[in-house]
Amino acid sequence: MIVSFFRHARDPRPIERQIPWPRLAVALRTFRPVSGTKDERLDACPLWSPCRFREGGRRSLGDAREVSLLVLDYDDGASLEEALGAWSDYEAVAHTSWSHREDAPRCRLVLPLRTPIPAEGWSELYGAIVADADRQCRDPSRAYFLPAVGAGGPHRAVYRPGDRLDLRTDYEAAIARLEEAAAAKEAARKLAARRAREVYQSRDDLDRALGRRLREDADAREALAVRLGGTIKERPSGRIVRGVECPGCGRPSVLWYVEPGRKSSAWCEHQNSCGWFGPLTALETRT
Repeated sequence: MIVSFFRHARDPRPIERQIPWPRLAVALRTFRPVSGTKDERLDACPLWSPCRFREGGRRSLGDAREVSLLVLDYDDGASLEEALGAWSDYEAVAHTSWSHREDAPRCRLVLPLRTPIPAEGWSELYGAIVADADRQCRDPSRAYFLPAVGAGGPHRAVYRPGDRLDLRTDYEAAIARLEEAAAAKEAARKLAARRAREVYQSRDDLDRALGRRLREDADAREALAVRLGGTIKERPSGRIVRGVECPGCGRPSVLWYVEPGRKSSAWCEHQNSCGWFGPLTALETRT
């Protein structure tokens, strides 16, 4: 199977290895001594990932290509035996994780897959078949510390023979659900577009709808101010927009109230020299 290794937690570059499962199973039962502060341990302890990444890629979801093992983290007090018992029919390695303590058990379960699974759809698949482990492990690009003697202990690991886990049928079902969701989303988008065309048969209809929203909706009036580079000032009479370019004189002198109840239109503050006054739609057409 193809897996990836990283020199330490801050290393984003995967080192791809094609490694037999028995050899990886031994590595996952071998605890490495790692000491020092947390930062020193992060720089010293190597990581591995069950994922194959794009050639030249980084440890990221976008570069993930396929997953060869199912990894489950149990941080809720489950013992090695309890974790193994949840997947009792399958070959697996279980080992205590870095911060494991006898009074606060933490462990990791690793199950080799009969066939690698594409990274696309892995998160959907994980969510469908896993209910009792850390949900962050659903990320196909996630990397894990190799077993190490860290802050906790005592540490131990267990290998259990069994059948290889086969997720091909579950994966096909997960992809079908994703495709159904995408199709439903596209159908909803087309329906909304068709209804909009039915409601707004002409440009005049659209203009009237826009004008009504800018007259009645404070959020729309505030959003227009942001788009036009205006500033909002607090006055005893309410919030007012200032500093927007005037269609009449070209100066940054247009004002309007954010709350539409007092006055729905906009005006130029230079009423003597300019005197522009008009609806907000006259400004919207300038964005």
